[in-house]
Amino acid sequence: MKRDWKDVTHFLLLFKLATLTIAACASTCASSYKKKRKNLENQVNMKCHKESMTGIKNSKKP
Repeated sequence: MKRDWKDVTHFLLLFKLATLTIAACASTCASSYKKKRKNLENQVNMKCHKESMTGIKNSKKP
């Protein structure tokens, strides 16, 4: 069974394209996940900060 070099080259190009596509997808997903996680952390921090500030205001009242 003889293989033609065009077939091998074609296969390698498709393989490379598929690999790059998967890598780009993974990178995009990771970036999106990081942004969502950072956003949630900021929301939680703001909520904790507001609660601690209201706690401080309430504790100062006689």
